Amino acid sequence: MKFGWSIGILVLTIACRAVANVCGPDTSGQLQSAAAQAYDKAVDWLKSQQNDQYGWDQGITPRVVMSLQASSDNSWYNEDDLLSEITVKQMENELLQTLSHKPCKSGSDSSASQESSEEADGPTPRDPLTAGRLAYPIMALHSTCRDVTDFHGHDLIDLINRKIMRYPEGDFNHFYQYGFAVLALCTTGSVVKQEYIDEIRNGQHEDGGFTIGTDVTAIVVMALSCVHDKTSLDVDETLQKAVDNLLASQKDDGSFGNINTNSLVVQALSAAGINQSNWQCSDVMKHILAKQQTSGAFGLQALTTVQVLPSLTGANFGQIDDSACSSDEEPTDDTGDGGDQLISMSLTVIDDTNGSGQLGSFQTSIVEGTNLYNAMVKIQDETNFEFQASSGAWGHYIEMIFGVWADPSQELFWAIYNYTEPLQTGVDSYFPENNDHIYFKYISYSECC
Repeated sequence: MKFGWSIGILVLTIACRAVANVCGPDTSGQLQSAAAQAYDKAVDWLKSQQNDQYGWDQGITPRVVMSLQASSDNSWYNEDDLLSEITVKQMENELLQTLSHKPCKSGSDSSASQESSEEADGPTPRDPLTAGRLAYPIMALHSTCRDVTDFHGHDLIDLINRKIMRYPEGDFNHFYQYGFAVLALCTTGSVVKQEYIDEIRNGQHEDGGFTIGTDVTAIVVMALSCVHDKTSLDVDETLQKAVDNLLASQKDDGSFGNINTNSLVVQALSAAGINQSNWQCSDVMKHILAKQQTSGAFGLQALTTVQVLPSLTGANFGQIDDSACSSDEEPTDDTGDGGDQLISMSLTVIDDTNGSGQLGSFQTSIVEGTNLYNAMVKIQDETNFEFQASSGAWGHYIEMIFGVWADPSQELFWAIYNYTEPLQTGVDSYFPENNDHIYFKYISYSECC
């Protein structure tokens, strides 16, 4: 199945964060400079709002940390940086208080348009940690090198799964929270159950949107984009309908609504890999930048600023991960040689020629200096990954992956990318670096760039 602008391109774009250009490679220097200045001012303002415990009032500390990590390519947190370390410790303290049923004093989270719906008290007592609210600290903790399956004795992944199963219940009754819960599972590499995707699919309107509006649809798009990239679950049709709904909601002046809606849609369409020229990204960004106050804040409450940050760097909440975490405590070598440095890499296989889409995605650790061919052999030994290669004067040529054969007569072959960049060498001559994400995509010669 072709996902609008091609689901294969969508996956590749998700994996490679465009932090350098807020609206892709054609971003004007003026817009890029304005976004960078706005981001710095907004971060400075957020820091000025920290309380004397190094958190933020109204219980939003996890959301601030999550936003800072997402917008900075997961580099805001550094265990050697005292301020970020203290901030994360305070976030842990706040979460532990909530888990022990002693929530910190908090005010109303009513700054963002969707937040008023998300946080509204119902007739039943307010659950301080619905699945949607638990998603924020899970993502923030994961990106700051904390084990979310053993957080001071709490398995937060098990907890959020149990809470998701209660949907719809109390004030966990719409897809803004549900989407964030799925996003938390996906970004942490946890299992996303088929029934969660079915729930989203069943709640989708005919026009591709969801109850409450565009903000919710944007969160769902981020969640489904992550699921598409990192799992084998089939979300293509649901994702395409949601993206089409977002595109159709753009107004004549280029905006999608208020600043909260604009920032979420920018992130969602970026996550879905939609070419920025197809949705007038520059116009939307101008609307967002125009709403920044002289203080550096966006909107009336900190939550709006938190929501805007990733859009100012071309990032989105779906890109939260633990890639910046130190692995010093892990073994440096699993071969027994004792002196070789291990690096991490991922490998994803995509075939869009017959509607198959993503065929598989894998992660492994290899000794630094291992070529791609031998890394593939290692993955094949460890998982259900299956490939076949022929050997010739130019090295190994990938003939088959998962039963799909290169077909020169039809000009079809397995193209190789690292993120969105095509490899200029073969599998024998390419040596993966730490955190590389290799994509094998079955395409025709005419598609190859």
